[in-house]
Amino acid sequence: MHYFDEQKTSEHILKNLSVTDQIRLALAMDMSEDKVTEKFGGSFVTIKNMAQRSATTMKPEQVARIAEMGREQVKSAETERLKGLGITNKTAVLPSTLTSANTGSLYYPVQQAGIVLPPATTPLVTALTQFGAMQPKPNIRILTQSQLLQASEITEGSGYPAAAPNIEFSLTDNRKFGLILLFSREMLAMQGDSENVVSYMQQQLEFATNLATDAYAYATLTANAAAATTAQAALNAFEADPRTAVWIGAPATLASLRSAAEQDVGTRGGEFMKLPALASLAVPQGKLLLVDTQRTAVYDGFEEVMRADEATVVPDTEPNGSATPPVFTFQTGQIAMRITKYADVLPLHQTQLVTLG
Repeated sequence: MHYFDEQKTSEHILKNLSVTDQIRLALAMDMSEDKVTEKFGGSFVTIKNMAQRSATTMKPEQVARIAEMGREQVKSAETERLKGLGITNKTAVLPSTLTSANTGSLYYPVQQAGIVLPPATTPLVTALTQFGAMQPKPNIRILTQSQLLQASEITEGSGYPAAAPNIEFSLTDNRKFGLILLFSREMLAMQGDSENVVSYMQQQLEFATNLATDAYAYATLTANAAAATTAQAALNAFEADPRTAVWIGAPATLASLRSAAEQDVGTRGGEFMKLPALASLAVPQGKLLLVDTQRTAVYDGFEEVMRADEATVVPDTEPNGSATPPVFTFQTGQIAMRITKYADVLPLHQTQLVTLG
């Protein structure tokens, strides 16, 4: 009988929560107890626990009815709040006329319409460093040799041979990649927790810079690449050290390399011919790049994300001199987030680019 009374009491309390408390409960269900206490007070931990216990003791239709009532009250309260602010557009994301046709550089070639989270792989600048790429300080002139050095036997009375470097190079720390995203304040209000929205937007920006640095890295690594028609031919002609080399290819291309003898390679990379294989969306389908990581210099610089509530933004891929009217975020009720990523890549050997048949 006590079990029955507790169930009825819980149901009665949950059904009769005020609109404000219904909103708080809806938000609290996804929070830890510490966060619930911080935002709404310790008493709301008890209400949350009551709601969670009720979900296991009440009949499914009762739980569904209370949950639906809570959602409707949350929706109604948010609608009234927005009306009070003079906001009639309930769209959380700013309507946009930008498409892949008129702003192609903002859309990666393999991205399809309707994808919420753009596809991305580990950035090449990071992957190369993980496999031993050199990371010299930028803006410093470095001298080295194009070939391996080998000492000579010295006969009695003879002088020591000496080798002079024949390559000089330096990486730059001012090569930067960036993007600005705009989103409405309603998105923060309707989510109830701005940390989730900001984190999501930051992830979008990081994916965007990863794609940009990958495109630059691929262009640089293939600028003077030697052509090959098979992976074995590329290895045979490779003038660098194949022991420290990696294959780089598109996910589908790497998957096509699987065979009875090659079971360790797939869309996520793996190993091909006992060498690491890196998956990258920057590599065209049917192409396979062979790179010696220890003869590649990489600057995987710092990343900066900034948020501004009051900003003037020209929503164009070429903002300088653009005819597109600027957006004043304070006036339009929007928030701007900007990312800047610094990176540079330089191969110190001739890479091999395989075109698979």
